[in-house]
Amino acid sequence: MLRALLVWAAPALAAELPAASPPPDSPSVRALGIRWTFFGELVVNADLNTATMVVGSIPSFVQIPSAATTAQFNVSPGNTLLGVVAAPPRMGPVQLQAKFDMDFRSNAPYLNENAYLPLVRDLYLEATWTRLRLLAGQASDIISPRASTTLNFYPLSFIPGDIGDYRPQVRMEWYQPITDVFAMTFQGALAQAVQTFQISGDVQATQTGLPDFQAHIGLAFGPSVDEGPRIFELGVSGYVGRRQVVLANPGVPPPGEVRQYPTWAFVADGSLRLGSSTLIEGEYFIGQLLGDYSGAIFQTVDPVKKVPIRARGGWVQVTQLIGPRWALHAGFGTDDPFDQDLAANERRTNTEVFGNAFFRIVGGLRVALELSYWATQWVANPTATAFRVETAVLFAF
Repeated sequence: MLRALLVWAAPALAAELPAASPPPDSPSVRALGIRWTFFGELVVNADLNTATMVVGSIPSFVQIPSAATTAQFNVSPGNTLLGVVAAPPRMGPVQLQAKFDMDFRSNAPYLNENAYLPLVRDLYLEATWTRLRLLAGQASDIISPRASTTLNFYPLSFIPGDIGDYRPQVRMEWYQPITDVFAMTFQGALAQAVQTFQISGDVQATQTGLPDFQAHIGLAFGPSVDEGPRIFELGVSGYVGRRQVVLANPGVPPPGEVRQYPTWAFVADGSLRLGSSTLIEGEYFIGQLLGDYSGAIFQTVDPVKKVPIRARGGWVQVTQLIGPRWALHAGFGTDDPFDQDLAANERRTNTEVFGNAFFRIVGGLRVALELSYWATQWVANPTATAFRVETAVLFAF
């Protein structure tokens, strides 16, 4: 997860989710004057939840306990990731590159646990110079450059408190070395305002004709080791945008009452490397109307109070490598919407504590085991909790 291949500058400052990049020995062929590098990871998960989680095989929170909720058992290959990078010969100082990757979660993983349809993640064209990178297409948000190493949704991974997603954008990045052991990156993007969320049957959202403006500044200290993080890294980022919401109101003619709300977030990220085998990293966020950025426990506008939901949260993780075969991870994450923005039956807090172990058998073949505890607080309802045991067989190439 710490590897960030095919990045034009300091790998530890890259904005790409590292699991979506090919390892150095990925198979490649040259055809039509272009080098095609194929990569992927076959992932087969089996998990047991002691209570009903949404969705189940890739949980986001714990459902309110009721007579209808049960334990869950899932087996899924849907997290499997496949991708290709196409790179023509360098044109003077410019290197062009196109990237495409996908998993098999489809656009409706909540409905069909046995329908594994493609879901595109990265799909972009980039041009890189020595220090400059331009990108156009769909890629991960620059406001969340780090990812925890949890089996939930692995190799992309999700933990409460980790905001960000993939969305269409136009991005510019500048890498600036200051000294041999100090470097900075500056990133900016105009991103598509995702407006697919529907709060309820009577409340729907659309964009306002403006993009989301994203920016990130990253600092790195110390030498880079094996294309991994430097000794100390720190980043600050954020975005601003607007969403339009149509609210059903008996006193207003169709389509109803139209309101516009600002959406924004501030994010801080960092990592500390202790020796060559220990890494501590994490992120903190605060913002408003974050549902389509995976924040506020996927809530956006409260349909009763008719206010945008604010939230704060974050995550932290410790990684410990033991020899060439073992990798251990332990982490904590929480997502905390503001109580004053919530009506009854909304989600108040969402917390996860997890620990896992990855063991490399040979080459790219690994097995993993993870134990986690989830707790989701609901307004005017009991706190829902669940223990989760998940295993995985993974083969990366």
